[in-house]
Amino acid sequence: EGYFWACFDLAEALEKPENDWHRFVRSDYGRILRPFTELDFPWLLRALANGAIEDRRGVAFYTLSNFVRGGENAQLAVEIAELISDREDLQEELERMLNPPPQEPDEHEIEHQNWQREREIEEAERQDGWKQWRQEVLAAEDLMLGEADRDNTLYNLHNVMQHTERDHNTWGYWDAQFVATAFSPEFLAGVREGLSDFWRRTDVSLFSERAEEDRNSYSAASLMALAALKCEAETANWAEVLSHDEAVRATRISTLELNGFGAFLPQLEAAHPHAIEEVIGTEINRQLANLMEVGRAPILHDALHHGTLFMRDIAAAAATDSLPGFENALGQNTQTDLKYAFELIAGHGTDEAISNAVGAIQNHIDT
Repeated sequence: EGYFWACFDLAEALEKPENDWHRFVRSDYGRILRPFTELDFPWLLRALANGAIEDRRGVAFYTLSNFVRGGENAQLAVEIAELISDREDLQEELERMLNPPPQEPDEHEIEHQNWQREREIEEAERQDGWKQWRQEVLAAEDLMLGEADRDNTLYNLHNVMQHTERDHNTWGYWDAQFVATAFSPEFLAGVREGLSDFWRRTDVSLFSERAEEDRNSYSAASLMALAALKCEAETANWAEVLSHDEAVRATRISTLELNGFGAFLPQLEAAHPHAIEEVIGTEINRQLANLMEVGRAPILHDALHHGTLFMRDIAAAAATDSLPGFENALGQNTQTDLKYAFELIAGHGTDEAISNAVGAIQNHIDT
């Protein structure tokens, strides 16, 4: 209590605003006096009573009022009301706290409400459209998986499934149980066959192959190819039966994942390590070679934090080969990606590579 009033008196000495309870905010700047608890009620109520030091009453009122906002502590509100019967200004303030007048929404709130209503209407229309399309699929003799309708059916299913996703840390969401439950096991079997064919004929460009304006965007077809591979990876021994070219295509598609690589990549690596080395190793070399020009090499982060041990070894070897060019890149806006390169060398490089990496960093510091 003594410390509280000492802070208040200091605030009063520095500047005296028009309302005494405003000085509480000044004296408690940075919330050094909080939190208050029920144990503080007695001395605060004494400071609020008629006859107490007048310029402290508003401060005590403001402090106590934090416990009655929103209708809480009804008994405390009654006690406060009795003690401020001689202060019309505090009575009006307490009334506003206990019974706040209805507030008209401002322009921003009205705009947000209108936007929300539009989204609700759109969502209702989307759900109605989804239900109608589902009935059409189930009514079709071939479940709309014939040659003429299959791709359109797969795209529609993919779009629907993305709206059911709860994990937003991945792309290309796939849920076989949802498909079987919402449609039928027969439809799921047909979808599996269609998706298996779909990813095999879908071309995916790697980061180093895309134009600058396309590096952060992905086509619907490529993301559906990622979902298609997740679907195929549920089949036993799926990776073993792939040809080398199919394994290369699957590896390229795996790089589309939002965080790292598709979860099926370890199975793919176990069956086709040369495909992993061909795609990932080449892409790491390309991104490192273009680092100065592009300013980014995101595969280094993915290899370090999400890659397999085999991939990190490949990345460390590629980073080691690129060390001579790092000294020029260190002075550019590429430090984040180079940090991942040095971490890969430190964790997975040879003793000589580590020594050379330390030397490159030391030379940069010295110059």
